Amino acid sequence: MAKLQYNVATFKGLNGTAVVYLAKTDGGTQFLTYKALNGDPAVEKWTYLSRTGLQSYMANGDASISSTVDVSKLADAAPSGVLDANGWVILDNAGDVPRLYSGQAFYSLKGTGISDYTGETGTAVGGTGTGGGSTVVISNTAKTLSETISEGVTWVTKNPLILIAALFLLSELFGLTNLLGLKKKKTARRRR
Repeated sequence: MAKLQYNVATFKGLNGTAVVYLAKTDGGTQFLTYKALNGDPAVEKWTYLSRTGLQSYMANGDASISSTVDVSKLADAAPSGVLDANGWVILDNAGDVPRLYSGQAFYSLKGTGISDYTGETGTAVGGTGTGGGSTVVISNTAKTLSETISEGVTWVTKNPLILIAALFLLSELFGLTNLLGLKKKKTARRRR
């Protein structure tokens, strides 16, 4: 049997961006799985995702995986005893984890009975699809407002002349100074 571990990847599909989970067999073989819609009415079923399938999505820019996952060690064929007679993945502890990605950080979702992940969650990476798991960074998490402001302050401290020039131009624009003669002097009105 197999147990669901953590969410470690995403890929774009026809119905949105899927959350991909790392699963592990009792023998220790790691593989990827995700929920797919099947039938009418649509029912969520667990589907096996091969290593080469993931690498194809990555090569097309449609998938990302945590940099902490060694893609080369993932099963490229479904481990024995993991699939039912219809080809769906059987998991002991799937619980009620989401099918579609909505901003969850890697390793934040887990199977029932799995302890919280305390290691490094890594960054999102995509790959070339060749060489058994070679990866390159294609995306990263968004910056927070405080990080953006901090970078701005750092840039200004490294480039003070640009700041001085910008402040001077603003003062000219708003009429606080007229050293460049951008604003014409108003002619005095004649009194009669």
